[in-house]
Amino acid sequence: MFSPGQFAEDWLYRIAIREALNHKRWFKRHLQKNVSIDAEPEEGHNAIEIEDLGATPFDQLAAHEVQQAVQHALQRFRRCFAAL
Repeated sequence: MFSPGQFAEDWLYRIAIREALNHKRWFKRHLQKNVSIDAEPEEGHNAIEIEDLGATPFDQLAAHEVQQAVQHALQRFRRCFAAL
């Protein structure tokens, strides 16, 4: 915590050191979990399969059609209330 008696440089230095240590800890924890998808599977292990969780073109088209239908209904609804 910053105290009025301390120099601002000391305070900023402590913040920088703590941030650097946090980054070091984060990389140490997360880089161990990385697996290359290009690497050949090791002997006795199966190849890694990655599932595509993105929307298919059909799903995208269906969502777009629903969005258009809702927009059209909202425009009609607004026209009904504008006439009142």
